[in-house]
Amino acid sequence: MKIGAVGLGNRIAHVFHELSQINQEAKLISYVDPLPIGKDYAEKHNFFPKKTYVTLDEMLANEKLDLLMIGSPNHLHLKHIKIGLNAGIKIFAEKPIVVDEDQSFELAKLLGEFGQDQVLVGLVLRYSQHARSVRGLIDKNSLGNIISIEASEHIMPWHGGFFMRNWRRKEKFSGGFMLEKCCHDIDFYNMIVGCRPKRVASFGGRRSFIPDNKPEKNFEEYSKYNLFGWEAKGKDNSACWIIVGLIGLIMLLMMGFSSYGVKTMTVKDKKRSVKKTVKDMMERIDLKPDGPNIEEQQLYQNLKNIVQTI
Repeated sequence: MKIGAVGLGNRIAHVFHELSQINQEAKLISYVDPLPIGKDYAEKHNFFPKKTYVTLDEMLANEKLDLLMIGSPNHLHLKHIKIGLNAGIKIFAEKPIVVDEDQSFELAKLLGEFGQDQVLVGLVLRYSQHARSVRGLIDKNSLGNIISIEASEHIMPWHGGFFMRNWRRKEKFSGGFMLEKCCHDIDFYNMIVGCRPKRVASFGGRRSFIPDNKPEKNFEEYSKYNLFGWEAKGKDNSACWIIVGLIGLIMLLMMGFSSYGVKTMTVKDKKRSVKKTVKDMMERIDLKPDGPNIEEQQLYQNLKNIVQTI
């Protein structure tokens, strides 16, 4: 069973690892991700794929996959699902599968065209032991008619902190905290009552996860999954422009423009040249893993990941 991933984060790495424990034929052979956060976990468990591609289209054109795992940021899910379905591949998509109402209707049309069984959704709470137990009670009619539900979810502070201190806190990328985190709960309640709500009321606010409450210790635990640039608004963006310049240089070298004298370079030579250029730039701007602030430390790690990926 050949599997490819677009967005190789920790969640997809963990899901694949669990899958491989019950299906020895499952092999993660390729991925698309400029900064694969799940790399450390994958290497630790000996399944980090050797093949990497720049785009999903490129990967699907070169690999015959049995399953595509989608773990990209939420706002990209629908685009990647559409590409995968048009390529005739079964899909596992991490939740939430889409981010707004318009995308929901577009996804519904795709499922009507390609079939609902072509897309598996990562609502893992459905398969937890307590969910299975509740379904067993429902099947036996042990609960009778459900009149009302009163429910609360108690999670450790770091869990909410994790979600609100990286790209997920921005609604245009995640769809909002209720969708990102509470889709499990809403799915669970729908299962219990066997239908969907006619009306929904909600209240809340963002009073805890604000700059004034920034943790003084262990901030790295919340920041290490945050791609540099998502939080750049209102800050010094010079480091971002360094990355943009490096990416432009990398593209130039890899494309092999004859006017720049690299047309005859082999792919191996180009990769070596790109790595050297990035390393030289890091030394020139005195970028170190133990830099004076978290932004510089994160920039160092991101560039190090780029070098390792090439």
